[in-house]
Amino acid sequence: MTPSERLQNTFGAAITDVSMVHGFPRLRLDKETLPLAAHFIHTHPELRGSLSLLWAVDHRPREARYELCYLFTLAAGRDWLLLCSDLQGDDRLFQSITPHIHAAKWYEREIRDLFGLIAQGHPDLRRL
Repeated sequence: MTPSERLQNTFGAAITDVSMVHGFPRLRLDKETLPLAAHFIHTHPELRGSLSLLWAVDHRPREARYELCYLFTLAAGRDWLLLCSDLQGDDRLFQSITPHIHAAKWYEREIRDLFGLIAQGHPDLRRL
């Protein structure tokens, strides 16, 4: 079973889209489920995902949304997996993954400074 299939089996309808981007899978999830999926990838013994990069995209004014993208390296660097989620309209809040994945700490603070998006539950949201 591929990592993408494993996530689809585990999170089902919360995954709204699956596609390939530059040769690796991208899964789009609702913002409530994304932290659970990130924790699953990070702790699953076969996936052993490490957060490699976390970034935000401002799609305004073309679309009234921000996009959060989490890139994981899987199983000793052989595979990649991209999780994405949207913040629609005036929504500026998302759930922090830092309490479970410490590599997200600086990324989430940077997203706050640059985009004004707030990682709820982050242990230290001081400006950088």
